Order: sequence, then structure tokens, then C-alpha cells
Amino acid sequence: MTSLRSWSASLLLTAASLGAIANCSSNDADGAKNDEAATPNDGKPPPLPFEPVAPASYVAKVKNLLTGLPATESELRAVQADPNALKGLIDTWMAMPESDAKLIQFFGNAFQQTAMTAEDFTDQIGDMTAVPDALMPNLRESFARTALKITREGRPFRETVTTHEFMMTTAMLTFYAFLDVRLRDDKQNDKDKLSPPRTADFVWTAVDDSKRHIDPADSVNPQSPNYLTWSVGPSSVLGPVGSQCVPRTFHSAMYSNASVHLFKLQFGTLGKAPVTADGCPNSYGIDHLDPFLKPADFNDWHPVTIVRASAAEPSNLHLFYDLPKLRTLNRIVLDVPRVGFFSTPSFFANWQTNVNNLARVTTNQSLIVALGRSINPEDIRLPVSETGLDTQHADPTTTCYACHRYLDPMREWFRNDLSLTYHEQLKPFDTVTPASFSFGGVDVGAVTNTIDEFAGILASHPLLPAAWAQKLCVWADSAACTEYDPEFLRVVDVFKAGNLDFRVLVRELLSSPLVTAATRTKTFEDRNPVVSIMRRDHFCTALAVRLGIDACNLPGAKDAKTSRDAYLLSSNVPADSYARGAQIPNLISAPGLFHRSTAENLCELVAGEIIDRPGSKYQSAQKDDAIADFVSNLMGLSAADDRAAPIGQILQEHYTAAIAAGGKPNEALRSTFTLACTSPLVTGLGL
Repeated sequence: MTSLRSWSASLLLTAASLGAIANCSSNDADGAKNDEAATPNDGKPPPLPFEPVAPASYVAKVKNLLTGLPATESELRAVQADPNALKGLIDTWMAMPESDAKLIQFFGNAFQQTAMTAEDFTDQIGDMTAVPDALMPNLRESFARTALKITREGRPFRETVTTHEFMMTTAMLTFYAFLDVRLRDDKQNDKDKLSPPRTADFVWTAVDDSKRHIDPADSVNPQSPNYLTWSVGPSSVLGPVGSQCVPRTFHSAMYSNASVHLFKLQFGTLGKAPVTADGCPNSYGIDHLDPFLKPADFNDWHPVTIVRASAAEPSNLHLFYDLPKLRTLNRIVLDVPRVGFFSTPSFFANWQTNVNNLARVTTNQSLIVALGRSINPEDIRLPVSETGLDTQHADPTTTCYACHRYLDPMREWFRNDLSLTYHEQLKPFDTVTPASFSFGGVDVGAVTNTIDEFAGILASHPLLPAAWAQKLCVWADSAACTEYDPEFLRVVDVFKAGNLDFRVLVRELLSSPLVTAATRTKTFEDRNPVVSIMRRDHFCTALAVRLGIDACNLPGAKDAKTSRDAYLLSSNVPADSYARGAQIPNLISAPGLFHRSTAENLCELVAGEIIDRPGSKYQSAQKDDAIADFVSNLMGLSAADDRAAPIGQILQEHYTAAIAAGGKPNEALRSTFTLACTSPLVTGLGL
């Protein structure tokens, strides 16, 4: 394969050059006339040279963004005939099931719900090193799916800030209900609400299933003699002493926090205990039991309304292990207040706070997500009130004062309502002070001192529409739009006139020259249109929907090493992420040697899995059909694109050269696939 790889590398440059040349040649002949950079204006430097982008490029770009799929010949010809047809196509693409996956990726990152690890939840849980790995995908997707539901229903996008309804699975409901049993105060004291002396009778038992089988419904039925007794096993997995270790009784003598270990058992783990009980050794834990939660419990997405507990309606502390009931719920009462994107366990895990930070990071990241702005020390406006200022950090004679005078009064909404580990606030160790909001021209004093009030202020803030237009612009262009660009302001106005329907924003922005670069805008006077590498979410999704396999994980690979290598390689493809205090995501748009090498090695792995595999459409016996699909499907060049025929010829010549050099048909077609897969038309966005 070494020689075949060298052929791919050399001809890749040819394909890249051809793609660039074809892109330029397909632009209108008056492109040079659109370059208005000849004369400086009022002593300012001339605008950057600009050449309009042709429909063949921008139609492919927009459909790829929304679905990962290539544009069809009919779609491209429709826009070539009438550029206004793009808006209708965007509505069509938005309605496709592939669009759900792309929007979930966008929302997950934009609402800052995805960058945490399992260990980042430790502060919220207490006495537990991490959440179960099986739960992590749910936690990353939950609020993104919530935002998607709001979008699909055409509701005002401001509801993402104020909603009490979240898309959840049974597994997530288990976790949310379990967090409500835990309580960590501002001094990091753990209190298990089901542990003695608060709940003296909370004792549960695990029994070897081979010795005694118990119906799961009986385990959670207070009227059953088997209440709080579960079957586990088989006995062969219970350790070296087998069934003599069960029944095991877990109570306060063995575990200081009984609920933690019952929660772990839902996911198939029995933890170590500090002392012995029932004659069983406790020097080992068991992590490969059959979990009580079933695969369907991680995929039964449905809306759940979270109600804040009150004296009239307290939370049910025993709910987290009642799986039969959790599977039916669309409403749950919790002690911990939950509202909008900034109160999810995932957001809190991403932005942990402590005794020194005192929720400042939580407040600032909430501003960044909702309003697209971080606290700016150059802002000279005064807050409504300075009663919340930290006197240690906010001395007016220091440089710290400029930020603290805005941030400290706002963070009081979190301090008054939540502990430093994001549980319900019972007694903060610092003085409770009224919150106030002064940011972006909005000055509001607190009435309720709850995070619901903070959510309402963010949701109605005039900066929110432009902030989300900018997030979408960065996602699409790999660079920000100029905020005072008349075209950007027009798009924001249409979004506002559409009652903040996010579908309106998608349609208007992705059909705008801000994204298509079909005409000059102020944004392109400040920067050229960006032709970016396909970052991880775009790249992996495009390969998956075009090839019909999960190319970045290869779960069905012929051996475990191939699957592991694919995962590791795809992890090296740059992805969008947010840093603390950053208003736009960290992203890499330019290609480099590592990106090039990663793409080539990953494409070679994929080639080995799809060429001549039973059921695959890529068979070396029908190499012409396969190569034609490489052009139209993988590379996204329909017959209406002038680049399709010459690039198809390059791939045919590559295959012929591989055979002439002694390659077998299977090897030659794999090498040809790798050439197509590593071309800029696949690894880039906007060509």
C-alpha cells in the first residue's frame, strides 16, 4: 500500500488545483468588475479583492452544513437558474432527518454542553469519582435536543433560556432524581438525604439472581415483601467467593451514602465497602453486572417538565431507583431549580466554581452563551447596585474593579439560589445580597433573587438575536461576520420580525451572501470568504451519511484494532470548543500536516472496510460505478457541476496507473477511494 499511498498524495495536489481552477472558472465573467478595491476611501486601506462564489460551491456548502449530504443535480440547476431558490431548498433540507444530527451538534456546542468529562460531575455528585460512561452521550445531547424541539415547533428561541421542559431519557431522569438526593453545601459537606438519621429505614439488598429471582416491579413496590431487594448476578460475576457473598445488605454500616451505591447498581456496578457484612470480602468492586437500566432507557427521548419543589409539593427522594415509574414520567419535582441551558448538570460540569470564584464563571459563561458577550472591563457604565461587590477583589483603585462591578452583582442570582456545587442553596456562607443586572444597556434590580429571574432578563435582552446570528455565522463560515455589516443587521432584523423562530434565522443567514459569498458584503471587505477544513462534526457526519457507515468509529470493523484506530484518528480532526471567557469557539480552519495525515490514514481505514465488502456498493468488479459514486456522492459533484467530468477522469487515470504498477483491482479501487476521500472537496468546506 505504500506505493498506492504515494500515488494518492501526488494526485491529491492535482485534484486540489483542478477544484480551485474549476471553482474560479465557473464564477461569472464579470468577477473582476466586482473587485472594487482600486481606490482608497477617505484615507482608509482599500477593501480586500473579492470575486463572487458560484452556486456550485455555495449550494454544496449550505447543504453539507445542514445535512452532510451532497447537493443533487436538480438542486444545483434550480439555484443556477434562480438564486432565490436557495431559501426554499434550505427549508427542505432543514426538514430532513439528517438535519437533526447537524443541529444537535451545533446546539450542543453553542450552549456549551459537550466539553465535560465524566469526572467533571464529581462536585455535583459527591463521594463518587465520575458519572457512568453510558450516561455521557445523553448528558451531552439533552439540551441540544431541547433546543431542537423548540426550533422544530417554531417557538421563540428565547425559550431556550427560560424553559423548564427538557428532552430527557429514563437514564437521565434517574440521574437528575439522584442528584436531588445528594446535597453538597458551600463548605463541601456531603449530605445524603436518604442516609441515617434522616431516613433510618433506607436499607436495600442485592440478591444473587441464580438463588432468588425478583421481579423489578416488586423491588420498587412498598407493598411487596421484596421492596428494596434486587436480583443481581449471575453468581459467577460476584467475585471469588461466589454466591456466599449474597444476599448483600447495603446500609449505613457499610456505606456512608447508601443512595450513591444504589445509583451505581442501576448501571451494573457494586462498589467497594469499608467494612465487611454478611461474611463477604469487600476489597473489590464489581463493575460488570447486568444493569437495571436497559438500552431503550438511553434512547427514549421525550419532553419532561421540571418543577421546583415546595412545601405543597416536595420532591420524591425515592424516585431515582423506581425505573418503572420513571419510564412513564413527563413531569418531575426536584429540589434543585432547573431553568434553561445554564442550569443543566452538563453546563455546571463544564463551568465548575469554588469558594474563590463564587459563581462568577457561571454568570459570565451564561452571558456568553445567551448574549454573545463577556464582561468587558472597558465598559464605563455603572451597575444598578454595588451591594454585591466583593470588597477583597473590587477595590475601585485596582484594575479588577472594572469587571467586578458588573459581574459580582449578577452572580448573586446563582449565590442566592444555588450552592457552589450547584445544589439548592440552604445557607450560603457569605452574606446574601440582592442581585442586580447591568449589561449591554439593560439595568434591572432583583425582585425574587432566583435564577428564573436571571433567565427572564437574558431571554428578553436586545443582544440575544444578534448573538445567535453570529454563532450561526461562525459555525457556517469558520469566522465571524462583521456585526455592523448592513447585511448582517438585515438578517438579525428578519430573525426578530419572525418572532425569533430559529428556522427563519437559518433560512435567512445561510441564503445570505454572508455565507454564500455570492456578492460583496462589508464582512468580505474586512476578511475574505473562508474556505475551511471540515472540522470533526462536519467531517464525520458527511462521511457517515454519504457512505452509510460510522467512518469515525467503524463499529462494524473486521477487528477491534481498526475500530480503535478510526476513533483515535478522528479524535485528531480539529473540533469546535469553547474556552473560559471566550466569546467565539476555538476552531481551526486552515489545513496542516497533521490534519492531512489524519485524513489520509482515516480514509485508508475506511477504504479497507467498504471496498468489496459484502453488501457494499463499492465493488472492484464494478469499478466504473464505484468511481462515479466517488465523484457524485463522496466528493459531492453532480452532473451540473463543471468540475465533475475532469475530476472523474483523474480518478479513472489513477485507478489505471495503480493497475499498471502491479496493484490488484481491490487495491487500486481502495487507493482511488483514498484519493477522492482526501481531496479538498471532502476535507474542506466551501470549495
